[in-house]
Amino acid sequence: TTLFRSRDEWAKREAWDDVPGLIEDGVISREEAVAHKKGFLELLESAKEWAKQAAWYDVHYLLRLGVISREEAAARKEGFLELLESRDQDAKREAWDDVPGLIEDGVISREEAAARKEGFLELLESNDEKVKRAAWDDVPYLLRLGVISKEEAVARKESLLELLESSEEKTKALAWYDVHYLLRLGVISKEEVAARKESLLELLESSDEQTKRLAWYDVRYLIEAGVISKEEAAARKESLLELLESANE
Repeated sequence: TTLFRSRDEWAKREAWDDVPGLIEDGVISREEAVAHKKGFLELLESAKEWAKQAAWYDVHYLLRLGVISREEAAARKEGFLELLESRDQDAKREAWDDVPGLIEDGVISREEAAARKEGFLELLESNDEKVKRAAWDDVPYLLRLGVISKEEAVARKESLLELLESSEEKTKALAWYDVHYLLRLGVISKEEVAARKESLLELLESSDEQTKRLAWYDVRYLIEAGVISKEEAAARKESLLELLESANE
């Protein structure tokens, strides 16, 4: 437990990352973690952005376990809110990923997040495909919470549609994974997605098993939505059948 108070922020941060699992496994007790929580609360206001961002990722889990209180986290929320406008795209993107949970936990408000939404909207059109793709993954949650509007997402949809035809196969597969949520929300149309369906059909026969699995995940919904036909999926079923006996565990 001395790591929880370590002056080495990397070591302390890594140690706290293990706490929820160690409590659930009975290796340490909740009371022992609570006795050392000062070390974690310091990380939430760290001058090192990477340490601060990584610590805020754990807030939801430590709240659920009763290691820290909502009031203790909320008292330090300015440190988190700063991350939502960070100049570092990765830090900012990862912080926005935590926004829905922190709103639902009562640590930050919808209004506080919405006041900084320009930082998120910029991510949707990032020049970094991985950052952009991950940001679009958060759109359904932020729409549901009213942090961003449907109109704001629609205005940037070309950026998402480009991802559906990305030259990087894994990025493309992950973008297709989000399609059915965005179709249901009306951010993109059936026609816009169907015009790019060849890209998905290629993924269904990818040589990379993880990519192929991602691509097949939403096939039933995409057939139902009229994006691809049952016949188009069936013509590639051998690729799916191969997955049923995949050697990877």
